[in-house]
Amino acid sequence: MKEEKIQEILKPFKEKDKLIVVNEKDGDRNKAKSISEHWDDALHAILANRAGADYLATRNIDHYRGCGELVRVVFPEFI
Repeated sequence: MKEEKIQEILKPFKEKDKLIVVNEKDGDRNKAKSISEHWDDALHAILANRAGADYLATRNIDHYRGCGELVRVVFPEFI
């Protein structure tokens, strides 16, 4: 995805002061790999937890098994 498109998507969140940037820390990937074979999704859950997210909205809930202690994973229409 081009940088301009990314900025366009993020703009409304920035304008409402609703964008939180969370950076990956050393050990996050290893922790994610210990949680799930879908470690990239588990990494999203780890970062969502660090950001203090109430929910992580996804259509692919199965990939987040084992992440329930980090963040509540829900379908988008739940929110």
